[in-house]
Amino acid sequence: MGAEQAWQRGVERELPLGGDAGGGRRPGWWGLLRGLQVCDSDTVLDPVCTIEMLKILEEDSEVGGVGGDVQILNKYDSWISFLSSVRYWMAFNVERACQSYFGCVQCISGPLGMYRNSLLQNFLEPLVPADLPGN
Repeated sequence: MGAEQAWQRGVERELPLGGDAGGGRRPGWWGLLRGLQVCDSDTVLDPVCTIEMLKILEEDSEVGGVGGDVQILNKYDSWISFLSSVRYWMAFNVERACQSYFGCVQCISGPLGMYRNSLLQNFLEPLVPADLPGN
């Protein structure tokens, strides 16, 4: 059995597929997610990346989002790659560290980030059309 088939079996047997308990338009499985991870299509993730990001969300209920440490793998292949790696280093090791010191990071990285699902639901509920398949 492939991974997709196993996931589908799990959905069919264990996850509620109707609307959420509050009568909203979200599918039932949406409320089971603790965090929503986003990453670019060319991002190579460390095997424990998602687990480590979830740990941060679970340890502190005040944290609404987590940004990952992103590095350029081919930083010495060209000047553009090198300058991009310098920019990423500045963003993650200087800018975000300074913002975090004051308790408010202004931007979660697009190449790798995770958001607390309970906060996302507050913003996304009005945006999901009622005729979305599965609702």
